[in-house]
Formats: sequence, C-alpha cells, structure tokens
Amino acid sequence: ARQKYDPGAARAVTGALRDLGFVEDRAASAVAACAGTYKLQHDTGKNLKTVVVFPRLVQSSTKQSMDSDTDEMAPLVPEGCPAHKIAVSSLPTFERLLT
Repeated sequence: ARQKYDPGAARAVTGALRDLGFVEDRAASAVAACAGTYKLQHDTGKNLKTVVVFPRLVQSSTKQSMDSDTDEMAPLVPEGCPAHKIAVSSLPTFERLLT
C-alpha cells in the first residue's frame, strides 16, 4: 500500500518554489518560454496530485554557432553520441536499451 502525503505538501512545495522566484502557470509546457514556472496537475482517475516544475535554463557560454534569427539553444548532449540516442529514442527503443 502506498502512503499518502500530508495534505499540506503541495502548499509547502509550491510555497518553496514561489520563494525561489518560480511562477505558477497553469498552461505551462516543456518549451523554453515556460522556464521558471510550475503547475499543479490532478489525475482524477488515479487520485494523484503532481507538481510539474519547468526549471530555468542557462545558456552555455560555449554556445555553438547558430542562426541569430532563431531562439534555439545549444543541445544539452552532442548529436550522435550514446546519450543523445537515448534522449531522442522512442519508448520501445528506450526500454530495449535498458535490458
């Protein structure tokens, strides 16, 4: 059996995030524009409450040459390396890589 969190856990976590300068954004998603935000989600089917945090992004000082017209950031892992292959793999491929 899974233990339940204290009813005030979400308040404590979101309060700490606000103290760190994060802002609640109920429409946030995994895009650079949402960096520094968080949102609360409630899966009513499983009765799970989740705090999704979108961390701030820091652009590397060793930025690779890129078009100045784009908002793209340098990749976190070099393209073609094993870590990149894992990061961009489909779920079935990822699961096969783990076995």
